[in-house]
Amino acid sequence: MGGTMSKTSVQRELYADVIAAGGLVTAVQQALHRNDSSLVATGIAESRFPTYARVEREARFSQIFIAAEERLFLFDLWRDGVMYGNGQTPDIDEMATAIDHWIGRCVSVAEIGQLECVKLTESASVYDEGCEVEHRWKMYLSDADPFLRELMPFIRLAAQQPVLRRLFPYASHSTFCFSRCTGYPFSFDCPNVTPIATGQFRVAKPGGHTLGTGDAEAAVSLVLGNLPPDCGPAIRGTSDKLNAR
Repeated sequence: MGGTMSKTSVQRELYADVIAAGGLVTAVQQALHRNDSSLVATGIAESRFPTYARVEREARFSQIFIAAEERLFLFDLWRDGVMYGNGQTPDIDEMATAIDHWIGRCVSVAEIGQLECVKLTESASVYDEGCEVEHRWKMYLSDADPFLRELMPFIRLAAQQPVLRRLFPYASHSTFCFSRCTGYPFSFDCPNVTPIATGQFRVAKPGGHTLGTGDAEAAVSLVLGNLPPDCGPAIRGTSDKLNAR
């Protein structure tokens, strides 16, 4: 087996410059400096080969990883708790340029999407235009997800309620949830609904306490009656932004 190389050995060959810099965080920081960026790279302490770094400022951040079998820097692009895109390149300086454009210069979604190393998510333009709540409702109402078929009677009725229609809907396994913010982490303070039999639903608090059971109409009534006080439209951002208000 003398001719074989371990994964760590391969990584050390592929990322010799990262090793020489003292780790991924330092290498990313140096690349940012070469781009005249004021951003700061952070990471986690690791005893073995470093594989993670993070760059963040206000509502935007990027996470950086490395590929194992080839030289490739992998990164994502987040804003307000939503991933707008991801990228990959063997060139750490090209990656640093993309990250500085997104976080340091706060370029638009359209501008960042023009970079060769970046690929936007399908929903990036939807979030950028502030249409994510209605887009998500239409997605669920399309009945395209077979795992949510049992929830459809509830979803159709809930969508007719203006108070619920302005909240951000999302599904967790077979449970239908509502959030007062559109980014993750969600608000986790609205009732959720789970099918328990054909046409029957369980409505519960986020912590799991059952508020009641019944048909779709009863479930909608239970959700409406147990929303947080002053439950307005879902805001752009995460639960941290809600808590800071």
